[in-house]
Amino acid sequence: MKYPKTDEIVLSDGISRRQEFQGGHIYWSPATGAHSIQGLIYDKWKALGAETGVLKFPASDEIVAPDGKGRFTTFQGGAIYWSPATGAHPVYGPLYLFWAHFGYKAGSFGYPTGDPVYTGDNVSQQFQRGTLRLWDGYLEGIRPVDDSEAITYAIPTPIPSTPSSSISAATGSLPTRTAPRRRTTDLVPRQLAPTL
Repeated sequence: MKYPKTDEIVLSDGISRRQEFQGGHIYWSPATGAHSIQGLIYDKWKALGAETGVLKFPASDEIVAPDGKGRFTTFQGGAIYWSPATGAHPVYGPLYLFWAHFGYKAGSFGYPTGDPVYTGDNVSQQFQRGTLRLWDGYLEGIRPVDDSEAITYAIPTPIPSTPSSSISAATGSLPTRTAPRRRTTDLVPRQLAPTL
């Protein structure tokens, strides 16, 4: 982080703090502790309202992704992922949990390539290898297999009122990738224990 550029500033809640350094910022809250945030991930978080936005406070420092190319920071309300090919994009709510179910950036859908797009109560988000969406209370993931096929994964039960319980319940397995064009393959919800 190098040298401080500003004194420590008390945030609007009267408790949490932030301080700007030459290489980025450090935010502290009683719930999350102190974490650094910088670069394009910081810029995206700031554009989303920083600690008062949907993501809230950082819950980790910036982490190098397992591929050695990307970076991500987790927050109380989700995460922001960055890679040289895709830029910085947030993932949160039920789409974040569904994406986690498929292995995060190393899984079936890859890194996010766009921010969530809302149309009324529905939301969708583009990833390197497909699209995730929540529509009419159902989660769906669509990804191409080849030029003649696309596979659609769906959770066929309505989404509970809280994102943290939206993909939990029994145990099960993921569907295979051999599916005709746009066939819906039901997922058996399973308890998630996501690892970043």
